[in-house]
Amino acid sequence: MTDGNGVLWLPLAASFVCLVAKVALYAAGVQPFNWRGLPSGHAAVMTALLTHLALGFPETKQALGVAIAFSALYGSDILLFYYKGPRGRDGLPLGHSAVELTAGVAVGAGVALAYHRLYRLDDETSADKST
Repeated sequence: MTDGNGVLWLPLAASFVCLVAKVALYAAGVQPFNWRGLPSGHAAVMTALLTHLALGFPETKQALGVAIAFSALYGSDILLFYYKGPRGRDGLPLGHSAVELTAGVAVGAGVALAYHRLYRLDDETSADKST
């Protein structure tokens, strides 16, 4: 787990978890399958990246601040598209609802927190073996 490429694959992992959740919710009859549905993959990707940066690189406060600002702007655009924006050919809004965004944030944070927990356990195990 200590490969140092978390910044690359954690957002992809969060996106994959969202896709699995969308398929599972569709299979359970909770929602029709929709790439834009619950949970928001975009929110999961951004949250996984931001959580990883905050936990893994706390010394990069300025870069983290810029990332948070862009994420907030992006999140507000997604909400505006859902509530005030155009609709797709299928009649569904192009953005995400607040619930879909919140679920995406939870997925992204969960993926990043799980990674960092495993990363710490791997480091502790490696340190124990070397002593």
